[in-house]
Amino acid sequence: MRIGVITFWDSQDNYGQIMQCFALYSFLSEHGHDVRLIKYKPYQKDSSLKRLSKLSPQHMWAYYRYRKAQQSMQKLCGVTRDFDGFRSTYMRYTEKVYHGFDELWREDWSDYDAFVCGSDQIWSPKPDEQLNAYFLQFVPLKALRIAYAPSFGRTELPAAYQQQLHSLLRHFDAISVREADGIRFCQSAGMEAQLVCDPTLLLNPQVYKDLTGVRTRDQKAFCYLIKWDTLFPIDEVRDYITQECEGVHYFCTDGQEPYFEYEKEQSIQSWVSAIQMSAISFTNSFHGTVFSILSHTPFIAFPLVGESAAMNNRLVSLLTRLGLTDRIYKERTSIKEIASTPIDWDDVDCKLEEFRQLSEKFLLEALQVQTEPCTHRICFLTHSSVHHNYGGLDRVTELLTDYFKRQGAEVYYVSLCQREVYHKQYQHFFPDSSQWRTSENIAWFDDFLNKHQVDVVINQEGNVDLTLPIQRTCRKITVLHFNPNYISDNHFYNKVKHYPPFLRTALRALVKTPVNKWGLDYLRGKLRKNYRHQIEWADDFVMLSDLFRTTLDDLVRGGYDKRKVQAINNPLVLEHVNEDVLKLKEKILLYVGRIDNNFKNVDKLLDIWNDVADSCPDWQFLICGDGSDFAYNERYIQEHSIPRVTMVGQCNPVPYYQKSSVIIMSSSSSEGWGMVLVEAQQYGCAPVVLNSYAAVRDIVKHQINGIVIEPSTHVHEDFVETLKQMFSNTQLLSEMQRSSMYSVLQYDIEEIGKQWIKLMNDK
Repeated sequence: MRIGVITFWDSQDNYGQIMQCFALYSFLSEHGHDVRLIKYKPYQKDSSLKRLSKLSPQHMWAYYRYRKAQQSMQKLCGVTRDFDGFRSTYMRYTEKVYHGFDELWREDWSDYDAFVCGSDQIWSPKPDEQLNAYFLQFVPLKALRIAYAPSFGRTELPAAYQQQLHSLLRHFDAISVREADGIRFCQSAGMEAQLVCDPTLLLNPQVYKDLTGVRTRDQKAFCYLIKWDTLFPIDEVRDYITQECEGVHYFCTDGQEPYFEYEKEQSIQSWVSAIQMSAISFTNSFHGTVFSILSHTPFIAFPLVGESAAMNNRLVSLLTRLGLTDRIYKERTSIKEIASTPIDWDDVDCKLEEFRQLSEKFLLEALQVQTEPCTHRICFLTHSSVHHNYGGLDRVTELLTDYFKRQGAEVYYVSLCQREVYHKQYQHFFPDSSQWRTSENIAWFDDFLNKHQVDVVINQEGNVDLTLPIQRTCRKITVLHFNPNYISDNHFYNKVKHYPPFLRTALRALVKTPVNKWGLDYLRGKLRKNYRHQIEWADDFVMLSDLFRTTLDDLVRGGYDKRKVQAINNPLVLEHVNEDVLKLKEKILLYVGRIDNNFKNVDKLLDIWNDVADSCPDWQFLICGDGSDFAYNERYIQEHSIPRVTMVGQCNPVPYYQKSSVIIMSSSSSEGWGMVLVEAQQYGCAPVVLNSYAAVRDIVKHQINGIVIEPSTHVHEDFVETLKQMFSNTQLLSEMQRSSMYSVLQYDIEEIGKQWIKLMNDK
């Protein structure tokens, strides 16, 4: 399983941050997973007022002190940390650094099976863009979302944060936190969470001994203080060290007071080894305390005070569980008294092992995909009655219906218009078929939902506004079966393709003027308004590919809730993969689809074939399908004497999939999902496709299970050259055919159906 982990990762002086990364990475890797730590750097655009505030004397003075503190650290002769060296040696990260949530959201994460957020205080109150990142809002629906031991860093949450916590957590597959208050926050949001140990406690202490090689102790004290306001009696600590110890291992963070002489070597390994070898530990750091426990080093934990006091919660939770709360320093408590109190390490180890096993069980079980029940009553909302005779949307609706019924759900179709053929056992119609949003239809629909106790409404046509106000409490899902921006730059140009020559020339000249841009802006503006309304109406807005996120974002331009945007690929009923079908292959290039030159560019495919045919005399081109340009293309073939082309017409394409070697598509940007491509791939057809819509890259992995041609001024020549190479290189073609057969297994209805149930089951 490939797992992405997002947490704090890039500190140059926080040892605990690096060690919790190391521990979670190591634990997951030890259990056979391929792990990557995500290099996320939060980005927050400052308002004009905030930028001006940075010119204030107070801010400039604070910045001066910060820079001076950094410089004082740099002047510490011989002090080295090399955190970057530790990271590169012991952990693997994403190659790319993601600056802000939008870069995470636009990335292709399809190669990942699961994502884990945690540990550290990643869930403390933050700007929304950071919360969206650390709550895994960028993760594809099909991947597992797991929270492992994140901390809120608070005993109380701001009201606004608590109110949005449910929407941040609702898509998680498993939630755990690091302190008791975190459990309470999640429960208040209607979500269950489990208390688990910090990742550093998941590993056997022997791992850390092997990291450092320390086997003996000295009589020095370990002291590590993070620069937070702390109840720390420095004079009393100094007196104790002078009287009871032979020196001190002092580690620092930027700007910390030089209470003692710093260790010259301040690497990760030296920090851990100093704890392991010391006679006593003084620290205000949670992880400093954790490693003291793991090393059986007697310790005194100094609590934070002031605004930072809320961060003591994770420390108190851990020490309470281990029976070590008496190690927390309090005012008017003697350092010597705490230090002289013995620790029953056997009892601590026993409690820690129990906690470790509980936490390990949570994480390993969370990484196993669970089969979820489907007891919903589901209503599909469409403009016209549903039947596979009428297109891909209808076929998908039927496939999902059959799957949901097998899982125990009840399914209904509600439509405005009645077509000739429909499913009488599922289909219902609005009483007023003249228009959609009438008071009669609204009242009837509410009554229908209540009568049938519908709890999920799926609007199947997100490209148009089929929304209705719904009084009943139910989950509302809108599905977009198109490329979000299906108004291509050539929209008007293609519209006049078959006009008479004089009129076509005049209109195409008009397309080259600003009128074309005005027209495109108008149409896209209507799309933008529709999507914003659809997303506001729905609980979830489902597209056919996560790769459409960028397209949607570029069109809508912000101002919508990205937490609602999900993606589920269209399903197929796939036969069992049988490589025997490859023995049936003939030298056939295939096109299957609507014969429409405006959007499917069938005439351009004929031109491509015409330039390929002479060099490949033993190949032929079959065109399956019907449409408005069928007769035109028949005449075009005859007029241009294009050889070895057969227009098959409307037919069952399966026999042609079985015997064809290559399938070619040059579709427009209006495509949403290449159903024909995945249907053909299951029979071993290797695709050659134009990268004209984002979901193409979901289906066809370039040079693995097919070829993706990039749009350019020489796209025709690229198609011609690619086909020639594929036709002549039998080994390459054979490898792509075999890879195609296996790559489509992920689109089987049994896999896609589980994603739908997961979405509907989310709280």
